[in-house]
Amino acid sequence: MCVVVILSVLVLTACTQLEVDQPLEGGFEAEVVPDSEEDNEDAQMKSLISEKIAHCHGLDFILSKNKTREEWSSTIDRMIKKGTKISAEEKERIIEWLVSRND
Repeated sequence: MCVVVILSVLVLTACTQLEVDQPLEGGFEAEVVPDSEEDNEDAQMKSLISEKIAHCHGLDFILSKNKTREEWSSTIDRMIKKGTKISAEEKERIIEWLVSRND
C-alpha cells in the first residue's frame, strides 16, 4: 500500500513538472502587456534610450538626471560628436520624453 502511494505521488509530481516546463503553444514566450498607453510609451522610450544613448552610462544613470531641454540637447549633441548614431527625430523624441518626466 505504501509503495502505491509513493508511486502515485511520483507520477503526479512528474506530470505536473512536465506541464510547467513546456513552452507556451507555438513556442512563443508570453508577452508582457503594459497597463496603459503611458506605460507603453515609457517602455518604448526606455528601449530607444538604451539602444541609442545608454551605452556609456546606463539607463538608470540617465533617468536619474533632471535636465532642461537645452541641457539634454547639449548632452546628446556631445554624444553624437563622440560617435552616437541618432537621428534628429530620435533626438527630439528622447529629449521631449526625458523633459516631460520632470514635469
